[in-house]
Amino acid sequence: FMERKSAKGTGRKMKILEVKNIIKKYEDLVAVNGISFYVEKGEIFGLVGPNGAGKSTTMNMISGLLVPEEGRISFENGMNFKKWHENIACAIAHHPKLIIMDEPTVGIDLQSRNYILEGIKKLKKAGATVIYTSHYMEEVEEICDRILIVDHGNIVEGGSIKEIKERYKKEETLPSLEEIFLLVTGKELRD
Repeated sequence: FMERKSAKGTGRKMKILEVKNIIKKYEDLVAVNGISFYVEKGEIFGLVGPNGAGKSTTMNMISGLLVPEEGRISFENGMNFKKWHENIACAIAHHPKLIIMDEPTVGIDLQSRNYILEGIKKLKKAGATVIYTSHYMEEVEEICDRILIVDHGNIVEGGSIKEIKERYKKEETLPSLEEIFLLVTGKELRD
């Protein structure tokens, strides 16, 4: 879903983060099952999925809080996971290149939510790259350039919002991102 070559001079953005075939298990549970994707410099990348999909585990591996059992995470085409983990302090430095936001609008009022979303848009305009998780498809649709939908540790869909909607279009009607999310992940409620 998410492989595309990025190169200088081709009009495409450069990869700031690349995740290749990462796996994380908790005893018999495979929380992340060989997920691969990349994040381009200056984009807002959404990682979405139902509870238990593997989003937080993936974010924790990217941020260096967990170590993948297999696979590779590289930052700016060079820094491998071990180096990334040793330099996690860069996340709190001024003007970070990559900002990870794990469900920042859960449980807050509408005004605060709008303030946060506007702030994220301003970060992008300033050149920051954001990885963003949320259960609110309308905000994902509002701010994200591309998304990856995961479920049970696997990628089930990905691409730009427009690309994803086109794949699920019926006749001339484009479905909402929420409808697609429910279609690809199922409608059952999970913890």
